Amino acid sequence: MEAKSAPVFGSSCREDIVAALRTLLLARGSSEEEFERALAEDRVDLLVIDRLLMPHESRDMTGPEISEASGMPLEEAGKLWRALGFPEPGATPMFNEQDVDALRTIRGLTELGVSGADTSVQVTRVLGQSMARLADALVASADAAAQDGGRPAWATEAGGEGLLLAEAIAFSSEIVFPSMEKLLVYAWRRHIQAAARRLASVRRDGSYESSMLTRMTVGFADMVGFTALSSQLSADALAQLVDRFEDLAHSTVVGGGGRPVKMIGDEVMFVASQPLDAVRIALSLVDAYADDELLSDVRVGLATGPVLLREGDFFGSVVNRAHRTVSIADAGTVLAGDEVRAEIQVLPDGDPDDLVWAPLKPRELKDIGRVKLWQVRHAGTGTSEERRSGHRWRRLSDMSSELATLRARGERVIGAMGVADGGHAGAS
Repeated sequence: MEAKSAPVFGSSCREDIVAALRTLLLARGSSEEEFERALAEDRVDLLVIDRLLMPHESRDMTGPEISEASGMPLEEAGKLWRALGFPEPGATPMFNEQDVDALRTIRGLTELGVSGADTSVQVTRVLGQSMARLADALVASADAAAQDGGRPAWATEAGGEGLLLAEAIAFSSEIVFPSMEKLLVYAWRRHIQAAARRLASVRRDGSYESSMLTRMTVGFADMVGFTALSSQLSADALAQLVDRFEDLAHSTVVGGGGRPVKMIGDEVMFVASQPLDAVRIALSLVDAYADDELLSDVRVGLATGPVLLREGDFFGSVVNRAHRTVSIADAGTVLAGDEVRAEIQVLPDGDPDDLVWAPLKPRELKDIGRVKLWQVRHAGTGTSEERRSGHRWRRLSDMSSELATLRARGERVIGAMGVADGGHAGAS
């Protein structure tokens, strides 16, 4: 039998893409008839997704069948399936031996006492949410990469969009995703190491209170004017803005020794085990956004105290206080609760002299009451308004200089045209 050549992706020719997809799918267990039927019905992309992303050799099974095969009660299996982020398993055949293996693993951990039923659901929910976000990002990235080289003319024809997506997914499943699996395991182990070290640290410094309650400084950074700005931008420009906001926030928080908890549009929540680290992160965020040409200023609110750690997120009055605090801050400022200031004042090395603290009148926070707040900034810098005005003045000065240069160039061109026309340039 003649050996088939390996599929080659990246061609702009429709026939080459179809041939590559056919070769790959046949090698992965699809039949010629199945592929031709999918091609005729414009669902090659769905065939690629089902055959390559979750390959399996056994027949598809129903919910009751995987329950029986794994030894896990159907009700418990359904809870875990919902926790992953999928609808209730029913009589439709949609599961395979990989689902059975996953249920057996969870059942084994429960029987060993490593995790209970409630803990399994909780961890599965966190896993499902994290994997869903990662999957969306990877699929969108694969689709964007397929569009970068330009869309061929045949893409607008019937079935063209599906073939482009099928090619992108097939290439990613064969080349990208296997390496990503190794990266996922590596990142998972690294983060487990970091989480375990954080737990060990809080036990040593006395801030540990329980397996779910720990003392942290919580911060919220909010980009000012995002709603008005986003309404004026195209979808591509808005995506660029959000990407830039998240990238700058993540790198600044991590670089300062903190941990980004979540990002919601124009807002980032972060935590730090030490109040001073949180203050320096907050000031770095203000500086970074003030100096960024694409983004507007941010404002930051900080609060310290015991927080509830649940499913990778933090809850409690401290979180609420930090969130309410940022809502009353001015653009380009950092506001901190009185407890943040108090803990920094009693540091072993003393109160850092590179920070300036200005007390504010007690402020009323919604659903919390009156609290004492401090505005903190770097020593030697002006107020937030002076800083922002100065930064804007520098931008306007740069624009004015560029306009003057362009004007001078225009005058020289017009003058040269006049000479070339014998001094009659612009004459009617």
